[in-house]
Amino acid sequence: MIVTSEKPFEDILAMVEGKKVGILGCVGGCASLYNTGGKEQVESLAARLKEAGVEVVAAGTQGRHCTLSAFADIKDSDSLKAADVILI
Repeated sequence: MIVTSEKPFEDILAMVEGKKVGILGCVGGCASLYNTGGKEQVESLAARLKEAGVEVVAAGTQGRHCTLSAFADIKDSDSLKAADVILI
């Protein structure tokens, strides 16, 4: 079973402080269905991080990437390569 839950913003902020951040959400999967990582949530998190002074270098959604093989197709994109941290 896959469980999707949203981390508290303060925890995320503490983890990414001083780093370039990429945010990758999901389209059509459980993260979209449960409103924890779909397009709206990615846009909202990116805006909140930017307001807090974090450098967001990429923010967007892809198809489902809940397995390593699915993530492997996108992990080498130029925009994600610029990130020190990728939030999924």
